[in-house]
Amino acid sequence: MATGRYDTINLNRTLTNIAVANVGLGGPFVADQLSPIIPVSIRKGTYYKFSNTEAHRDDYDTKRAPKTEAHDIERSYSESTFVTEQRALRELIADEEREEADAIINPEMDSVSLLVRKLQLGRE
Repeated sequence: MATGRYDTINLNRTLTNIAVANVGLGGPFVADQLSPIIPVSIRKGTYYKFSNTEAHRDDYDTKRAPKTEAHDIERSYSESTFVTEQRALRELIADEEREEADAIINPEMDSVSLLVRKLQLGRE
């Protein structure tokens, strides 16, 4: 366990949640817009790829006469696999910096912000 006034378990959980929330925001990075991060709970697996563009059309006849069947939309799909990658950076913050920081300065939050930007830039 940590010593001092900071409980590292709660602090890390909080900072991790902040970092995870900020990673998916996109911002100026094209990679987040073209290929957004999708959270998964497993390390590797299979997903469906819908390959038929027919279902993306917007000009389908949606009118239906009484006692007739609705028009069909068909989609085809294939399967593909994925493997997740772990990426990480860290910045050490001296205890003195934490203790001597002014009330409006938060060294942990500043560090998380910097590290998230560096991780996003690496993906870009």
